Amino acid sequence: MILDCHQHFWSIERGDYGWLTPQDSALYRDFSPDDFRQAAHRSDVAATILVQAAASVAESHYLLQIAEAEAFVRGVVGWIDFEAADVLDQLEQLARSPWLKGLRPMVQDIEDPEWLLRPEFAPIFEAMLARQLRLDGLMRSGQLSQLIALARRYPTLPIVLDHAGKPPIESGDSGAWAIAIAALAACPSVYCKLSGLWSEAGDDRSLARLQPYVDHLVTCFGTSRLMWGSDWPVLTAVGGYGGWLDQSRQLVSRLSGLEQRAIFFGTGFRFYGVE
Repeated sequence: MILDCHQHFWSIERGDYGWLTPQDSALYRDFSPDDFRQAAHRSDVAATILVQAAASVAESHYLLQIAEAEAFVRGVVGWIDFEAADVLDQLEQLARSPWLKGLRPMVQDIEDPEWLLRPEFAPIFEAMLARQLRLDGLMRSGQLSQLIALARRYPTLPIVLDHAGKPPIESGDSGAWAIAIAALAACPSVYCKLSGLWSEAGDDRSLARLQPYVDHLVTCFGTSRLMWGSDWPVLTAVGGYGGWLDQSRQLVSRLSGLEQRAIFFGTGFRFYGVE
């Protein structure tokens, strides 16, 4: 059985998705639970974690409604406006739902290199700790230093790095990424998602191309802090659900059965507190 720790739904008519344009031909349409079932129907995926895709509290409520209706969705990672005067009220409203498992500011779109470390955000992180919420870190490889600093500032805040920190696979200039990953993994509260690698690989998404990156993640985080995700439907811009799942299995095939089970099931269930 597999837990997909990272997937999305969206409805274009909502108007939440400023990053999504008609030029994104593979993605500019609605993606619903029925679409997911069709994409994943030949896999062993039994449950998913639904992650926000818009900088909108309204979209988070929309996702929580889906979680209430769909048994395979076992949790939601939502969004709040960290810079809003009523940000704690936004957090409280979302946290009324038992399906809310964490929050994800879209740091990859923010140029300030120390944005996460702003002192005025301290009450937000304290509220997350009080409510046992996790932080999903969506950021580019060059932004990882602020997540390292945040993990050291709040050593008991559960953090998971989305998409392995978006390593520069296409360019191959991965030295700084590898160092940052090792520093993040030295923080015991930080986990990592084995997801999104095809989107960073350019035209060469071969096993040989990706293997060194996955090996580094396993070496640094171990399997007890590494979890699998599809990043569907963003994945559809570069390939299919089954293709990424099959290659992921190959990428960790050298590990024991128990270690593979941790990546595809146990780590995500434990991190997100899924029952």
